Amino acid sequence: MEQQRSWNCDDDTAAPPGPDPPEQEIRAQLDRILASTEFNVPARVRQFLIYVVNETLAGRADRIKAYTVAVEVFGRDANFDIQNDPVVRIEAGRLRRALERYYLLAGSSAPVLIEIPKGAYVPRFHWQPEHEDDGPPGSQPAFLSRHGSAAAPAWRGRYRLAGSLLALGTLAAVALVWAENWPQSAGSAAALPAPPGPSLTLKPFTNLSGQPEVNYYAAGLTDELLAQLVRFKELTVLVREASGDASPGDMA
Repeated sequence: MEQQRSWNCDDDTAAPPGPDPPEQEIRAQLDRILASTEFNVPARVRQFLIYVVNETLAGRADRIKAYTVAVEVFGRDANFDIQNDPVVRIEAGRLRRALERYYLLAGSSAPVLIEIPKGAYVPRFHWQPEHEDDGPPGSQPAFLSRHGSAAAPAWRGRYRLAGSLLALGTLAAVALVWAENWPQSAGSAAALPAPPGPSLTLKPFTNLSGQPEVNYYAAGLTDELLAQLVRFKELTVLVREASGDASPGDMA
């Protein structure tokens, strides 16, 4: 990572830095996140964030895979099977939502943005818009505004709305998810062995609003519901892709 001079965001006379934060600024932002009361997550989610940031800054981002996270962060043994244990996916979704909440509330004016992109576990580091110098237009994350913290109240309202939608969506999803025996599932019985006992099939939520920023909430609803369902050890949870085919990698 290219090292740049440190810049104190409290010094109005200092020139803003370039688009890539230096390591010391990233670590300072990590400390701010961990110390914030708005980043209210279990200890293992905090360790997840610390681990991926440290590994990335140490130049070992290529090691950040579901298997290594499960073993080194969550204490799974060497025989851990990523296809039958969705712990990393679930906790990654929880971490993404916690970071989103932090930046909507306590971190709206923080200089550095730490994010975990959807579908990956390697973090990305950016200057927030009001601290950028020459970043290209449109390069900021969709949930941030060029006007910085002035946009925060509107997004807080959206976050509360999303919370309500999450509760309603969970109830709706429970109504749509059906218990089934896998051998009776048309077109799929020959592809996968029948799980023991009852099973549930969950289809991911789809964003029908046409607004790209709502994709976050649609994915969050799916991850949150999955996290609740896998707590029932007597059930086998099967996640269907948008095409309607069940994914064996998401069996829990």
